[in-house]
Amino acid sequence: MPLTRYASTKMTDHLLGNGTFAMPSQIWLGLHDASPTTSGSFDDEIGIVGTGYGRAQVTGKMSLADLLTGLAVLTAPINIGPALSDWGTITHISISDAPAGGNMLFFGALSEAQVIMSGGTFQRVAGQIQFRLV
Repeated sequence: MPLTRYASTKMTDHLLGNGTFAMPSQIWLGLHDASPTTSGSFDDEIGIVGTGYGRAQVTGKMSLADLLTGLAVLTAPINIGPALSDWGTITHISISDAPAGGNMLFFGALSEAQVIMSGGTFQRVAGQIQFRLV
């Protein structure tokens, strides 16, 4: 998954000794109906007010990155919803450092878009979300 410019800049400065980047104490998974791009834009995140949507905390629900592949995998189920209104077609997910707003760290496209109508939920079980920084 691509890093956002924010995360890339922070990590580069940290690794080169030009600044520090404190690990977020919590991380949150967000849903988007278009790519957030490397700008880390929240413009296409599902609307919050009156929709039943809220980011899912995934702190402690991702494996350590595999030393050979760099892949970190979801180890516990996550659920977002139920939707109180139609959320439309979810095409991308993101990882951010806050339950709302904050800084997006990285993002990626779903392998298959998911339409979520009123009453529906976004659900993933262990293994269904995988991250690798590229």
